[in-house]
Amino acid sequence: MADRRAKERLDLREVLERARTGTIEIEDIHTLSLSSRCALIRRMIDADNGVSNRTSATSLLRLSKTFEISEDFHEWQRQRRQSLIRATTKLENLSILDGFRNWHSISLDDKKSALKQSVRLHRDTYVQGLTEKLPFNHEFLEGGLSQKGKNLTLIFGSFSGDLKTGHCRIRQYQLYGELQRNPLEAFTTAHHEATHLIQHHLSVAFHKNQISPSHPLYQEAAYFHAIDTHKAYIPSAYAEAYAAQPNEVFAEGEGSKISSAIQALAC
Repeated sequence: MADRRAKERLDLREVLERARTGTIEIEDIHTLSLSSRCALIRRMIDADNGVSNRTSATSLLRLSKTFEISEDFHEWQRQRRQSLIRATTKLENLSILDGFRNWHSISLDDKKSALKQSVRLHRDTYVQGLTEKLPFNHEFLEGGLSQKGKNLTLIFGSFSGDLKTGHCRIRQYQLYGELQRNPLEAFTTAHHEATHLIQHHLSVAFHKNQISPSHPLYQEAAYFHAIDTHKAYIPSAYAEAYAAQPNEVFAEGEGSKISSAIQALAC
């Protein structure tokens, strides 16, 4: 095990050096473990100071595409999403649909309440029977602009979580009134970040050895944990690489599918 770790460190240094002078080849990436690939992502971003350059963007895109997601995970997520949509039609959850339906006539506080209830239902439905429920805050903030160098990015939402305590935070930005004007965008953002919340639940469960190697979602839990451990989050400034990350692919897909289903039910 010690020899393997030493080789991993050596390989990581060699690949990082090649990344600084040219594009990482697929052969280079396949020499690295899941953890080392995430460590490499973090080191490359740090070396760029978070500002995208062409070489890093291409290498990060290739890295993003090497993380494999099982069919079990796709199927599990599809089934949970169907359960969530059915749950929104229950009497105790109808305020979610009412909130969406009456968005332009209800108060800002009522809008926030509908979004919070929808996210809570998302979390409860997806983790039921899978992991313990973790404490989280759902906050609404003004603004929504981030600047890295010359890059100015509009931010709709963000997620952060602590592996040790399990506590996590969802933030939605009101975007100078955009959240109040567009219910579909507001719910899409809420459920995008809620998907990261589910990923965090799996990461924490892996961290606490609550998911065994025989579990059908073990591979994905290990992936989310490696991302959290190394803080291997590719910023949106790296456009294609950011969008290709499986954690972001799932968040974007789930957010859109759930919010569109809520819209259809509310109409």
